[in-house]
Amino acid sequence: MESYYTHTRTEMLEFVPKRSQNVIEFGCGSGNFSATLKKYMPHAKFTGVELMTKESQQAEKVLDHVYNTNIDNGLEFLANNKYDCAIFLDVLEHLKDPWTILENLHNHLEDGAKVVASIPNMRHLDVMKDLLIKGRFNYVEDGIMDRTHLRFFTQKTMVDLFTNSGYSVNQIKGISGDMPWKFGLLNSILMNKLNDMQFIQFGIIAERR
Repeated sequence: MESYYTHTRTEMLEFVPKRSQNVIEFGCGSGNFSATLKKYMPHAKFTGVELMTKESQQAEKVLDHVYNTNIDNGLEFLANNKYDCAIFLDVLEHLKDPWTILENLHNHLEDGAKVVASIPNMRHLDVMKDLLIKGRFNYVEDGIMDRTHLRFFTQKTMVDLFTNSGYSVNQIKGISGDMPWKFGLLNSILMNKLNDMQFIQFGIIAERR
């Protein structure tokens, strides 16, 4: 069983522009995702940023460079380095101020650079059932209600997160979705206004404005 720090997230590979030359992954864990990308992008340089020391040491074995630091403290450690692709896979919701981090990231992005992110969907059907029917807002060890999440987003507020931080959202796509037939019927009656509730999270491609 893969741990939080070693999960490869193959469903997110399609979001990363394969022509990228200089990629940085924030919260890279043991480096598995970027290491997988290297197989398809041998021309690119991959940098990782990871808070946990043990995992950052493992990432150093497969990536070109790794910073072992907490990005909640800022991005000054990147100095004058610039990248054409930045990746945040289930990371932004763990930050104290993801808006400021994304704003500060502008200084380290090339013109036309892309930001790729996955973010859990707070409006997922299971979460809403617990909240609206059971009156529960329980934290758990992982998933949407992970007890280490500091911020919560819906599909619409994910877009707001990026647009309010100086980016244009080029694509937002639901991943890991399932719609029970009864909920699907209700969704049809409501003219598909509940479509977003089937997805556990969304994948996003944004571009610096």
